[in-house]
Amino acid sequence: MKRILFFCLIGLVVINSSCKKNGVAKSPAQTLTANKSLFATGNQFFKWAKIVPSLTDILDMQIDGDGNIYYLNQGSNNVGTPEFPNTVYYSTILKLDTAGSLVWQKTLPEIVYKMVLDVKGNVYCYGTELADDYNTSFKYSEVLHKFDTDTGTESLTKVVASGVSGFGKTATDIDDIGVDGNGNIFFVGAYLNGADIDPGPGVCLTTGNGAFYLKLNADGSTAFVTPNTLKTGLKSAKLCVGLDGSVAFAGLAEINGTTHVEAEAYKSNGVFAWSKSIDLLKPNAGGLKFMNYNGKDFYLGVGYIFNISVAYQYTIYKIDKGGNLIYQANIASGIPRNSMAVDPNGNVYFTGYFTKGSNNLSPDFDPRASEYRLVPPLGSDMYIDQYDAGGNFRGAVCFHSTTSAYQNDVGKSIIADKKGNLYFSGIFDNPIDFDPTLGVNILTPANIGTQQVFLVKLSQFNP
Repeated sequence: MKRILFFCLIGLVVINSSCKKNGVAKSPAQTLTANKSLFATGNQFFKWAKIVPSLTDILDMQIDGDGNIYYLNQGSNNVGTPEFPNTVYYSTILKLDTAGSLVWQKTLPEIVYKMVLDVKGNVYCYGTELADDYNTSFKYSEVLHKFDTDTGTESLTKVVASGVSGFGKTATDIDDIGVDGNGNIFFVGAYLNGADIDPGPGVCLTTGNGAFYLKLNADGSTAFVTPNTLKTGLKSAKLCVGLDGSVAFAGLAEINGTTHVEAEAYKSNGVFAWSKSIDLLKPNAGGLKFMNYNGKDFYLGVGYIFNISVAYQYTIYKIDKGGNLIYQANIASGIPRNSMAVDPNGNVYFTGYFTKGSNNLSPDFDPRASEYRLVPPLGSDMYIDQYDAGGNFRGAVCFHSTTSAYQNDVGKSIIADKKGNLYFSGIFDNPIDFDPTLGVNILTPANIGTQQVFLVKLSQFNP
């Protein structure tokens, strides 16, 4: 629930969808056993699958260097707030250990959008707090929080953006957050109508509308803040921060009435390093969905809508640290994608969900001339598909209900750690075999038909 919206990213359009574990399927008639061939070849080994306590949905997931797992989710109670008289919004952060057991849990009375971790596993997040009289003042603040990795104790709280909602009002708004190896915190955001973009005691007044780049020291004090540092005024930006404090951004830029994606990099002192323009988009017809950094290269997932009634197309762009384009690769269209992961070897993974089309077939996961279809579900099924280090399609796997019931299963997040382990999470409401190899590991919700969160760990090494 952001207060400023420079550009509206258009969501995925569900055209048709697909199912559980794979095979090199040239025919629509595919068995569940054939669906297991992607990870049955030995490039990933099943470790475990668990139901995550205290959650019914997830917004974000992160993994620290020791393999501990962190979750973020938003929720609501029918109690009442100034903005929505019948609803109170809150956010929950959980830490799980390497075995998936709960370590600590924190709840914030605000809408938290994203969290990141430092090298020690401390959690940084930002969210929106509404003024007590929001229904008349329309004032809000975006607040930074830092939580200790061991205890969950909050050690830093700071307002980093604020304003008044509404046309013609002065405001600042955060788009993304990152942290470097020394605990310095970075933000990229937007401002409207000449806002003061310095969250500290200093003043940095702007004119008009634009983007800004903010660095806070580890204690929360302002290191520097600069309006229009983003050379082309990026909107709806995402960022990746290196351990040395170097930063790369990507977002939407408009030049001569045409919107495209621009990637830009800055040194640790905020000095501009390089920029890269990505393929042009039709005005108001797509946007940047994903940005990942595996310590070597940057990976962008950019969406295009060629015809909203036909297909939503994604393209992967791989860019090195110097801003050079290594490859661009089109991936299968018409498949909703909720998360992208990149492992240390440059393999790219996606997760999301699919349904069967009007032809009763799952979508074709192979962007090439050959077909790769999974068993069509009764409702929606989740999947993982993989592209290799050169951007070539490798295969897809689907997680299918073990019953004939109508299911609502969605892959929400996928992450690769520095060792190449994959963590896959989402929601399910029926018994599912979560082992994507030739084994079987079935999880069953406490109440069939009631949504719960699952977590699966895969490893590149056979235990």
